[in-house]
Amino acid sequence: MRVDTLMSIKVFRQVVESGSFVAAAERLDLSPAMVSRYVMQVEKRLGVRLLNRNSRTLSVTEPGRVYFERCKTILDDLEQTELELGALGTVARGTLRISCPSWFAGQRMADALAEFRRRIIDRRCVDRSGCSRRDAGPLRIPPEAHRASS
Repeated sequence: MRVDTLMSIKVFRQVVESGSFVAAAERLDLSPAMVSRYVMQVEKRLGVRLLNRNSRTLSVTEPGRVYFERCKTILDDLEQTELELGALGTVARGTLRISCPSWFAGQRMADALAEFRRRIIDRRCVDRSGCSRRDAGPLRIPPEAHRASS
């Protein structure tokens, strides 16, 4: 049987965090024998013993501790990346350009943009009302507008 490397890493991490093969098996919805097989496959692939185990205790070897820390970081990074990529499809991104009369661009626009920014923070707002192209730039929302919308 071919054992998946990523799954082996997840199983090893769960064994260390759970402190036992049985607890890891329950959390991963696998049999304890399958959990043991995954861990043995990792040890075989790496050529080092990661866990000291007997019928009563389970302890992590020094190579196992190093491997666990790296696995934990890798899996956390992978999970975070998946969350970020998942959010890309649902979060609007880009530059929002707004044109409005200068009489409206005062406090009313600042309040509206503060609320918009509070809800959608991944956009860059640029105010071009009443500005020449030369002096147009990122909109600065006054701090008091932020406090008013909170």
